[in-house]
Amino acid sequence: MTQSSHTADIEAVHQLLTSYSFEVESYQTRAVVADWLAEFGPVWVSHAITEALYQGRYKLISVDQILRLWQRRGQPIRHFNREFESIILGQTLLFSTGYGDGPEPSKPRRTATPA
Repeated sequence: MTQSSHTADIEAVHQLLTSYSFEVESYQTRAVVADWLAEFGPVWVSHAITEALYQGRYKLISVDQILRLWQRRGQPIRHFNREFESIILGQTLLFSTGYGDGPEPSKPRRTATPA
């Protein structure tokens, strides 16, 4: 991923979070988003935000918890459907859907190292 596309991805995710009034004031949101994108990839991140909205969880920590849960399970567990996703992300999806029709892998890019 080039630096300019990475920056564009960070801005797109940040805009999505702020447009749905996620509680992000006390966090360095762009740094958190950059870490998520590096660790999980853009499809998982956009789906985790959509899942948090679907569950009515409007906090940054909720998105992180969803991503960590999916990482432990080895795959995303989505409760929303494509119709809900298109409402949230708009007709032009933020990233490819990741439902098996895009190049995005089904697993996160890095696995957590045991502490």
